[in-house]
Amino acid sequence: VTIKPESHQLGAQAARTAGDVDQLIVRLERAGNGSSAELRSVLSTFGSVKITKGKGLTLKPKSMPFAPDQRAVVDAAIKAVSKKGKYKGWLPKGDYTLGSAQFTVAAGKSLQKFKGKK
Repeated sequence: VTIKPESHQLGAQAARTAGDVDQLIVRLERAGNGSSAELRSVLSTFGSVKITKGKGLTLKPKSMPFAPDQRAVVDAAIKAVSKKGKYKGWLPKGDYTLGSAQFTVAAGKSLQKFKGKK
């Protein structure tokens, strides 16, 4: 079955609403928007992260983003760290704390690794 670019674009919108940046990027690329302004905007807004050693610690952004898609991503990361002590995915660029550890997420696909401190 061939999926039309318009369907991938709709999937990208749904992924954005759900805060699923991985699927947002995949859908934009499959829609033929691999070099689009929308994809560039996503990659300039979010950074790929891996958070470990967060068990018993709280992940907090310095300031909660206003944009609903960014809030959804931050909320998902906070829940994952709270439940599992780890998170691998995307966060809006900016400053965060995990326990007493402070870190800054830079925009882009390069995976950034952060560990919590009690």
